[in-house]
Amino acid sequence: MTVTTTTTTTKEYAFDPPPTVSLPVVNSKLFFPVRRVYCVGKNYVEHVKEMGGNIDAQRSKPVFFTKPTIDGVVFAGHNTDLYCSSNSKTICSSSNDNSDSNNNNSTPIKYPPNTENLHYEVELVVAIGKEIRYNKLSSVDEDDDVNDKNINDDAGDISRNAAILDCVYGYAVGIDLTRRDLQKEAKDSRGPWELGKYFDQSAPIGPITSIASFDTTKNNSINSPSSSSSSSSFEERLNGKTMSLMVNGIMKQSVQLQEMIWNVPEIITELSKSYSMKPGDLIMTGTPEGVGRVKVGDRLVGSIDGGLVEIVDITLV
Repeated sequence: MTVTTTTTTTKEYAFDPPPTVSLPVVNSKLFFPVRRVYCVGKNYVEHVKEMGGNIDAQRSKPVFFTKPTIDGVVFAGHNTDLYCSSNSKTICSSSNDNSDSNNNNSTPIKYPPNTENLHYEVELVVAIGKEIRYNKLSSVDEDDDVNDKNINDDAGDISRNAAILDCVYGYAVGIDLTRRDLQKEAKDSRGPWELGKYFDQSAPIGPITSIASFDTTKNNSINSPSSSSSSSSFEERLNGKTMSLMVNGIMKQSVQLQEMIWNVPEIITELSKSYSMKPGDLIMTGTPEGVGRVKVGDRLVGSIDGGLVEIVDITLV
């Protein structure tokens, strides 16, 4: 008899690898591990106008860019100790190590280097929980048995959107911090936006509200009789809500989420044409008008009314 011995090789790293970046899930001991952060630019008409963009051309194609996961994503919700005490290796546990902030419930964010014009942009954040491939989304229409073409188109859109939203794990509110002066330089030279958008602590985000664990009783039930999935029902409820951002207690941004040029299913569809969307991906879906400059000491609070998701709260230090 021959005995085969399997030897397990342990990797030795040149230095300690960074911890897994994660965000806490509301009403749960779970954490959402972050894989990638995609962002949508120019997704509200009035914001396109204030930035000098072309409204007529905007609907033809969405603008995408990315933010860093490691060192970029920061948990910036309340009750940090409650969320993070059970997992000391998550990024959220280290985001409140800086004690320079005078606001106990506000997460301190360091004012970034190499800019004199830092802007805020409040955004709805979508958390992906299942893999999404464009070729699979395209095949949804082929499975529809409706004969009339017009009806088939409508039914196909509904089926496809339901399939897309079924891959959404949950939602949150985030702030896209932007070095506007560097972004403008990039635009003027027709270069990439990396220096303006991609930097440390540029994506503070609140906790993620999971669709599956959402307390329908406490929140007056999000389930719609006309909807076949809880995820699409959640999306319908979000569309009727107002997202806002306050700076030092003064309202600076406010918009109904249904005013997005590209809605959530459309954004995911377009992204999936170029990338395989996988669990752990985050999508920051764009900001409304009212963006502006902030300085050290300013406190920023982003929220969506109705209690569907929890707030994001930061103070620049």
